[in-house]
Amino acid sequence: MGAVVVLALVSPAARATGHAAGGGVGIAAPQGGGSKPIRRHLSRCNLPVVVTQPAVQTIVAGESATLTVTATGSAPLGYQWYRGSAGDVSSPISGATSPSYATGALAATASYWARVANGCGQADSRTAVVTVTAPQSITVYLGPGNSVPLELMPIPAGTFTMGSPDGERGRGIDEGPQHQVTITQPFYLGRTEVTQEQWQAVMGSSPSSFGTCGATCPVERVSWNDTCGGITGSDCAPSSFIGKLNQQQGSTKFRLPSEAEWEYAARAAVTSEFFFPVPAGWDTGCGSFPQAALYMWWCNNSGATTHPAGGKGANPWGLVDMSGNLWEWVGDWYGAYPSSPQTDPQGPASSYSRVVRGGSWNNSAPYCRSARRSYFVVDQRYNALGFRLARSR
Repeated sequence: MGAVVVLALVSPAARATGHAAGGGVGIAAPQGGGSKPIRRHLSRCNLPVVVTQPAVQTIVAGESATLTVTATGSAPLGYQWYRGSAGDVSSPISGATSPSYATGALAATASYWARVANGCGQADSRTAVVTVTAPQSITVYLGPGNSVPLELMPIPAGTFTMGSPDGERGRGIDEGPQHQVTITQPFYLGRTEVTQEQWQAVMGSSPSSFGTCGATCPVERVSWNDTCGGITGSDCAPSSFIGKLNQQQGSTKFRLPSEAEWEYAARAAVTSEFFFPVPAGWDTGCGSFPQAALYMWWCNNSGATTHPAGGKGANPWGLVDMSGNLWEWVGDWYGAYPSSPQTDPQGPASSYSRVVRGGSWNNSAPYCRSARRSYFVVDQRYNALGFRLARSR
């Protein structure tokens, strides 16, 4: 006859005699018949204990926070993150089931907490508050003695619809198809176009046609090669304005904005033709357009010349002259838009010309819309063509 298997609970006293350890359940066969004991141990189940709470953080609007909770307890441990105060399970975050959670770009202060669970039970972290502060502009100083200021405005990360719909007034055919674009990293963008005195502080002289306009007028007659001249808008040649500026500042962060970054910043979360409100029948030529006169220089009011940078009203993100005054170089080669959603697009790998945006003093109003795009070859200099600096954070 085969051995009879007996299920027995091993007492603590049995541990000293070599029976099942750990206070678990032992399964043993009688010793008669020469069979050896068979023992199995069921380990104790330890409840989760939260050791490290999510860190309270302060970030600038448009940035993200990463929260981490550390816990002990019997494996496996499961994690679930929630929005709100600890214990409130009404707002679980889909897919947030790891010890760390990255919030994504935040525009307002928010609270989070984590629940850690295993087969024995669960433990909750304390509430982590991510405080979001208003972004601040930064100013860098150029030239000998660091005497020429250059102000840059903070631009948050975010998602927008790039291009214009078919029915938009004054639309160009290359402004479509509209497509969703996500800018994943906040950045800085010049409050104004680069001025003649800023150019001179870095390069030693100004090439502008409108020299009598004054030092605070935007620099023009600068080619793409003069401003950057690299392979991309962020890989600028050492002899270019941006290359020399980075060297003088001990930085690698100054660059041209991408075309998507430029339009995103120009719109400032506004989806209509301009960042300012306009009537349905706004003038598409050089005629009366009083709503635009508050915000842009174009063929109606420019007097066939540039004007001091920053003299008009700013868009909601504090940027001036995003419509009119000068066309602005961006980093992208010119090409057709994709129709699918894009993340941090940089344009085609190569083309015959580079993109410019924003319209200028000698253009009619449609050329100054947020979606309008044009192009020039990289060595072309023109007295309606300048640029605006971007800076990575």
